[in-house]
Amino acid sequence: MRRDQKHAVEQAEFELRLLGRARVLVGGEERSISAPKQLLLLAHLARSSGQAATREQLSTFLWPGSPPEKARASLRQALTRLRASLDGPVEPFDSDPARVALAQGHWRTDLDAVEGLNRAHEAGIAFLEGVQVREPEIEEWLETERRIVAATVATRLREAIQACVVEQGPETAIALALRLVALDRLNEDNHRLLMRLYYQAGQRSQAMAQFERLKALLREEIGEVPDRESRQLAEDIRRDVPPATVPGSQSLAQRTGTRGAAGAGALARSEPAQTNIQSAARPGRMVGISAFQENTRNAVAIPIRSSPTNFLGAVKPARILSMASERPVRRRSWIAVALALATAVSLGLWWLEPWRPAMPTASVERMNYPLPQEPSIAVLPFDNLSSEGVPDVVIDGLVAEIIASLAKIPQILVIDGNSTSTYKGRAVAAAEVAEDLGVRFVMDGSVRGSDEQVRITANLADALDGHQVWAESYDRALGDVLALQSEIARQIVSELNVELVSGELARMQESTTSDPDAYALFLEAQAAPRSSREDVLRRIRLYEESLARDPGFAAALAAWAIDLARMGRTGMADRDAVYPRAEEIAQAAIEADPGYSGSYLALSTVYRFRGDFERSLKLVEQALEIAPNDADAIMYKGRMLRLLPGRAEEAIATIEQAMRLNPFYPPDYLSQLSWAYFAAERYQEAHETGLAYAELRPNHDHAHWRLAMTYLIRGDPEKAAQEVAATLRLNPSRTIAATLAASPYSASNSELMSAEIAAMRAAGFPEE
Repeated sequence: MRRDQKHAVEQAEFELRLLGRARVLVGGEERSISAPKQLLLLAHLARSSGQAATREQLSTFLWPGSPPEKARASLRQALTRLRASLDGPVEPFDSDPARVALAQGHWRTDLDAVEGLNRAHEAGIAFLEGVQVREPEIEEWLETERRIVAATVATRLREAIQACVVEQGPETAIALALRLVALDRLNEDNHRLLMRLYYQAGQRSQAMAQFERLKALLREEIGEVPDRESRQLAEDIRRDVPPATVPGSQSLAQRTGTRGAAGAGALARSEPAQTNIQSAARPGRMVGISAFQENTRNAVAIPIRSSPTNFLGAVKPARILSMASERPVRRRSWIAVALALATAVSLGLWWLEPWRPAMPTASVERMNYPLPQEPSIAVLPFDNLSSEGVPDVVIDGLVAEIIASLAKIPQILVIDGNSTSTYKGRAVAAAEVAEDLGVRFVMDGSVRGSDEQVRITANLADALDGHQVWAESYDRALGDVLALQSEIARQIVSELNVELVSGELARMQESTTSDPDAYALFLEAQAAPRSSREDVLRRIRLYEESLARDPGFAAALAAWAIDLARMGRTGMADRDAVYPRAEEIAQAAIEADPGYSGSYLALSTVYRFRGDFERSLKLVEQALEIAPNDADAIMYKGRMLRLLPGRAEEAIATIEQAMRLNPFYPPDYLSQLSWAYFAAERYQEAHETGLAYAELRPNHDHAHWRLAMTYLIRGDPEKAAQEVAATLRLNPSRTIAATLAASPYSASNSELMSAEIAAMRAAGFPEE
């Protein structure tokens, strides 16, 4: 290790302990990081020799079964949560929209000690001990890394043992040898080394006892006996003949091909290339790269299958080899098994509850988010199994209304439909969903039938205990499907043992429309673009068509009001003309359905655009009284809070609450969080979140506008100038004068306005 590297390690603010139980310390204080993939992310970056990994590589590696956009969102969430958990004196990552690395000079790991300082005796045994994931690709990487690290630790332990014998005698070295044996229990070289140390320390009986332990271990694990060299050493010790120095010998895996030893250095970065790859092998697991293939085949006749898997971060693609499993099956007592089965049958198997179908179970430790105390649920998109054309929009509408009904119950955490919709069309286990989203209960369902009559089947699973809680089928006319949502939602609440207070049941029974055609027109409008005046006018026409079918459809009225107000806000229409009309339509939405939270959000939007933030905030809070789990309403409250003086920290907490309910949140959540950080003068976090937003919206001038200011505040005027140029390229009218004229908080929060304008002016934005 170079002197400057060593100094950086000693001065590091963050310490990552990868051997034994994975831990992260900041300034010597342990921080709680329980999500396995967050730990894996840190571990991979630590094992990348200081090289940055691309976000594409990391997201593909850690979330291999997810669509690319969802995987990238999961990576962003992991980085955001890690920053919040670490909260150290400096930024923990060096990152940009394309790459991520651990902040150079600010991290150290216990692997540094093992690999560079020969302190293996102070390290734990296993790499990321206890960390488990379901994806085979990650498990294979973990297995290989564990063997690589085990080989390094073993090498350092042997070096430490040699030095210890010379400097302090064999008695002190015995403790190190015991750790070496524990590292790879089936490596006979390690057992022989320990036996010699016992003998040299005058503990001949302990040396013989160690041989007996070796015999029992080999017999029980693989049905083998110790090799000739081990037997000869035991005989010499028994006869009290000083054992001769033992030359290098084959490992058990080299001799039998049954079980790996600690020679995993053949896989890795530092051990001699001639080391046989199967010494690191484990039947059916990843064992090495193609450079060792011929050597392995020549060394021992083991069937080898080639697989084109690539290790993440490898300079060149590494073809992985796996060994066919030839491990002898441990002998079992079939009499005992038969007796156990007979006993179970005699007891009637009542405790198995065979009527409850078992499924894979979720692990709280593997969840990406802490599991809340209250009941938590994700409602997945229902499968359309109809062969006669039941419209998807009807099925999607039913699921959306179920989620909306559950969002009105404060005693339940319900995941937003924007996140659960990412699972549409995928065969996914409830356990995976639960671990992705941090919930206990998962609901799915299906729809079969024709354009007249349909059957809806709904299933509720407890992902923690791996059993179905409830299932029901409903036969309905197609036109009555949307009205079914309140019945299903009430049943879910009942199964979750949630007691409703006065008014909550009535709110659950309300539905914004029961007309599937009106709902289809509404969804078509919502999905349409709104980047031009013509786009917005087309959306408004669709809302009007929807309302022609159901004049009391509050969601269509509310969306119409918002689009109309936005036209005034963006200059597509005269503000003095459209704001009063938008307010009138939003009021009509509230009158049409006082139990629809979106109506209050629509009116709140109109007041926000007019600059009446206090009134706007009160309307958002009214919306949340109706639907306390509505992620968008919570997000909107956070947006309002960050515009008000002295409430930026409250805004951050509120936006993070919305992100918890909508884990696969849209990019605007990141934008609002970045602005909230800016308002709180937490500029580093504003910068990092702004980078994540810019990655998703590279052609949005707001992203570059904010980055220009945060780069300048961070002391990087060159990059600030680049972001100014990018902003003006996308929006030439982004001047200081235009910002002052259009700012939503120029009057309500003059201090924030002044800070923003000062940063713009210093970054080089034009005055006019």
